[in-house]
Amino acid sequence: RRAPAGGAALPPLTVVVPCRNEAARLGACLDALSGQTYPGELRVLVVDDASTDGSVGVAAAHLAALGDRGRVVSAPPKPPAWAGKGWAVATGVREAPTDLVLTVDADTILEPGGAASLVRAQLSTGAGLVSGVTRYAMPTVGERLAMPGYPMVLFGFVPAWLSALRAGRPARLAFAYGPLTLVRRDAYLATGGHAALPGSHREDVELAGTFVRAGWRVALVHAADVAATRHYPDAGAVLASWSRILPGYAGGSVAVVVTLLAAEGAAWLLPLALPVVAILAAPEWVPGALAPLAVLVAARVALAVTQGQPLVTVLLHPFTALLTIAAQVAALGSLVAGRTPEWRGRTMPEPGGPPERRPAALPAQGGDA
Repeated sequence: RRAPAGGAALPPLTVVVPCRNEAARLGACLDALSGQTYPGELRVLVVDDASTDGSVGVAAAHLAALGDRGRVVSAPPKPPAWAGKGWAVATGVREAPTDLVLTVDADTILEPGGAASLVRAQLSTGAGLVSGVTRYAMPTVGERLAMPGYPMVLFGFVPAWLSALRAGRPARLAFAYGPLTLVRRDAYLATGGHAALPGSHREDVELAGTFVRAGWRVALVHAADVAATRHYPDAGAVLASWSRILPGYAGGSVAVVVTLLAAEGAAWLLPLALPVVAILAAPEWVPGALAPLAVLVAARVALAVTQGQPLVTVLLHPFTALLTIAAQVAALGSLVAGRTPEWRGRTMPEPGGPPERRPAALPAQGGDA
């Protein structure tokens, strides 16, 4: 489903930007938010989570153009049981004075009509949570080699499309995409929001499941033309990130990771090898061996076109596949060895197990930074 375009005045909206040591990329995100063509009241709230790199000063400077519609608050000290950015997001939603709250990661750049598109999607679906799958920004050659592994997994092996078709039902198939998520504030607070899953390594997906279990509709929209996210600054950071992300999204299960690796080998590498084997062993099999390769190429072209990726990423596929699988094997090694992943200099809770159903302590009101 695509985020709708169009017309009339929209309800007041607060955009929450969770921030922990984001000084290098926060400015561009906030400039894009300041430039939104939103037909209604729009406020921007940056929630600083104990940054030490000058993020607060960057935020204040780039929010100046918004006057009293732009604000920086400091999140209370994070309890040890909380993981990732959920603490800052929960603080921001509680601070928000509006019924609709859009959370935008600091590495995400919205097009001028981006906020309006997400709100129109919420109004048209009545969903308690709407998230948009943003375009993967990859400006360097290294990123074009390494980054496509993520959308290849997302669109190839994660049933996000099924969640979109069924409004997130059943809850175990519910899906949301963290960089760009809109919630009804009342629904978020009633379900517990991130407080219902404080230690989650996959808080976006499990947040969607929490909404569905509470009876709320969840909507997922195509947002490649609405926003771009540059998740990591270079290829090395992209590949290293698998050791943090894969164990968490696999629920700490070695079996899930091994199964994924086998499926990727069959889908990404076997079609490349079959024609070569046929040429060497049985030339008469070459036409049949080319069929899986044609399917793979068509899938990669479709991914590039629909998700706004450079077409050169299709030609780079063999290298992307090998690099991604190698990084995932390293992640598997970390999981087997019991290494605890870190995020922004903080040790994450152990991955695995079902999301916490009983809400943890909610953050108190944040203080102005």
